[in-house]
Amino acid sequence: MTPESNVQPENPPTAKFSKQLDIINPHCAGLDLHKDIIWACTAPFRDGIAPEVVTFPTHTEGLQQLVSHLKTRRVTTVAMESTGVYWLMPYLTLLDADLAPCLVNPSDVKNIKGRPKSDRADSVWICRLHTYGLLRASFIAPPQILNLRNLCSTREKLIVEAGSAIQRMNNELVKMNLRLDGVLTDIGGKSGMLVMEAIIRGERSPDALYALLASQIKDRGKEKIIPLLTGRYDEFSIFSLETWYSLHKSIQQNIERVNEKIYQLLQSLPKKASASNLPPVKKNYREDYLNFPHPLRPIFYEIFGHDLTQLPGVGADLLLTLVSTVGTDLSAWPDSKHFTSWLGLAPVNRESAGYRKSGKTKRTSNPLANAFKMAAMSAARTQTYLGENARRLRIRITPKKAKVATARKLAEIVFNIIRHDMPMHVKTMEEYEMRRKKREIQHFVKSLNKFSKDGELMPEVLEEIQRQNTNFTTTVAI
Repeated sequence: MTPESNVQPENPPTAKFSKQLDIINPHCAGLDLHKDIIWACTAPFRDGIAPEVVTFPTHTEGLQQLVSHLKTRRVTTVAMESTGVYWLMPYLTLLDADLAPCLVNPSDVKNIKGRPKSDRADSVWICRLHTYGLLRASFIAPPQILNLRNLCSTREKLIVEAGSAIQRMNNELVKMNLRLDGVLTDIGGKSGMLVMEAIIRGERSPDALYALLASQIKDRGKEKIIPLLTGRYDEFSIFSLETWYSLHKSIQQNIERVNEKIYQLLQSLPKKASASNLPPVKKNYREDYLNFPHPLRPIFYEIFGHDLTQLPGVGADLLLTLVSTVGTDLSAWPDSKHFTSWLGLAPVNRESAGYRKSGKTKRTSNPLANAFKMAAMSAARTQTYLGENARRLRIRITPKKAKVATARKLAEIVFNIIRHDMPMHVKTMEEYEMRRKKREIQHFVKSLNKFSKDGELMPEVLEEIQRQNTNFTTTVAI
């Protein structure tokens, strides 16, 4: 008998090992969603009996039939894949029916091998995985936040369309050799719109168009601007210019309508503070480019209980993306590490046999992650602790990695303030320098300890230090 055979475990397990998986959700269902048909498989599974799979149409009446079928089978939770936008209405219908819908990432299901590929098999496979608790639910915001997210998405698409209309207007101007883009950096601004409106009305004089420009633009000199405003006018190009101009004005009106609706939804969210206690605005803060009917900083202060715009790089656009993406309750994430990992800002460690192969962040299209990256670029230009740290990271690592690291740090700060009500303190560059010098001293003392004996530096080490720096004090406490 070998010595190892006599070794007994210190704490023997009370339960015996079983080859069978534990059933976590005995009464569950799995849905495979399509444009016109929903395949529904319900548990429990029985040996030797094919699982029950029923199809339902995706219209409203069909969804009601699906709910009735699931309640008849005593289903308590339902799993489904996030397929385009087809998952939204079944999810909300099941949520209203208290059937605890679980929306999973399709990649999580596909990564588990061992099944054929068909619509029926997909529903059975999803149901079986959900029975054993192997599926992880994705974060889904409350319906009110989903409505806000939909409005913000509509707003972003309208802004893109407005930019495309401006580009097409500029193309028509170039066809007539009116180089307004050489005069203005943004022809969609006030001066650019006044010039295009005058051209559409029939104004052809370069001097008259020059008079419509802002005073700071005229400082470049009239002799340089007049040649750029002299063109060869064409009837059909002017007609196209007027068409794109009317489209742009219509898009701007729709953006204003959407902004008004977004502001109304923000007002309906629960409040933690009163705007009367709003602290003074930080230097160079702007939100006029968002074109909202009312200032957003006071209402965000009421929602979060803190003026998050005091943080470097944080503005109303980031807070709007934050609310429309995750809402005001961040209890779905236990701590800031889980939150930054969900955003895709934390490195994904790939280590094997003690060798770290990679630590890159995962690719993500999360709008909140992109908003934090944009805020990190702004924070890097501030004279703050975070800005100085970002600038030093650019030197030590690549600028792209420094941007992601700063975005992660900023996301952790925002999470802790909202989730744990952490007091907000914007650290200065002086605090960063003090911390850096303290670490340098600690590193220096740690290095000296390697050459000390009985608490004192060895004589040859002292001689070398004195030779390098004659002002060094030999009475160093180790």
